[in-house]
Amino acid sequence: ASRFDEKGPLKGNDLLRNSLKLNLDHNITNKLSISANINTIFDKGNRSPISGINPLYLLPWFTMYNEDGTPKKILGADVLSNTYQNPVYDLPFNSNITKSQQLVGVFSAKYKVFDWLTLSSNNSYNTSFTNTDNYEDRLSLTGAGDKGRLSQRRTSSNSFMTSNLITGRKQFGLHTVGGLGGFEYNQNNSEYNSLAVKNMPTGVKVPSAASEVWNTGGKSFSGERFTRASYSLFTEGNYSYDDRYFANASYRMDYSTNFGIDNRAGHFYSLSGAWLASNEEFLRGSKYLTNLKLRASYGTNGKVAGEDFLTESFYNFNYQYGGDPAAIINQLGNRQITWERAYVTNLGIDLSLFNRINFSADFYRKNNQDLLQRISVSS
Repeated sequence: ASRFDEKGPLKGNDLLRNSLKLNLDHNITNKLSISANINTIFDKGNRSPISGINPLYLLPWFTMYNEDGTPKKILGADVLSNTYQNPVYDLPFNSNITKSQQLVGVFSAKYKVFDWLTLSSNNSYNTSFTNTDNYEDRLSLTGAGDKGRLSQRRTSSNSFMTSNLITGRKQFGLHTVGGLGGFEYNQNNSEYNSLAVKNMPTGVKVPSAASEVWNTGGKSFSGERFTRASYSLFTEGNYSYDDRYFANASYRMDYSTNFGIDNRAGHFYSLSGAWLASNEEFLRGSKYLTNLKLRASYGTNGKVAGEDFLTESFYNFNYQYGGDPAAIINQLGNRQITWERAYVTNLGIDLSLFNRINFSADFYRKNNQDLLQRISVSS
């Protein structure tokens, strides 16, 4: 556990942080082990309402405080009768406070079924909440024009990920067989709401006390909520004989909500082989050739859309028509969008001479299909 309390150089600028971290590792049996890591953080930050002033404008006869210690509203005037506001005058009235909470948990378990077969599971959960209140009192210099104003923003998010594997490797004389199979699932949720109001009684920092909305960017109230998710199934197998001949094959199916309901699944595979010629009897023990390996592979991989929700149509409601709410289309959705796919062929050689000189060369061909690119359309 720890506590961090920092005061900034400006009055009213500070950060208070409390955190707690817990780590646990335990071998329940000689086959089963578990681990847990939990981390929590609680923050409260105050942003100073002092706006500052150019030191070149501070004249020797300016004073910031009255005789009773309260800040002056006006610092003074120069020889041309220009007046200067006191940057610390708003300090007792205004506030900009951000509170946040974050929890991160990671839980893992491993079970050894046999010496050559293992089950494992890794899981994580992350959640956070952030609340920001920016209040400018009607008695302050910055809030006087709107007779006091308040803006609030509430943000929350959480994510969950689980990865589960079964892995095995076994040797039969000169033959070695290995592989894995697994399942992964990931989900992210996010939501925010914000509002802005004005014309408020002094010192009352609740939206219901305001008599007007404060339009800061098209609308005084806004919000958003979205969910993303994906899951994957995958498997891989490998084989080697006498540390000379190698083969590998893999397959995976990925499913993502970034695509339309009919195109969310992507299927990808790979095949590869290698020959470690330097381990052959006729080359083994060579004084000049330390290593010679020939490689070949062919496979596919995929890429999700670079932006979220390209399959959906979006509307902007910051408009009116005849005094009634209206909307325009911001984005036309495309339900046909699917995975970008790359088909890669590769041939390679690894060569080592005199145990000092290493050389590798590859020839590959990559064919990309179904590329995703945003283009501008003339109006």
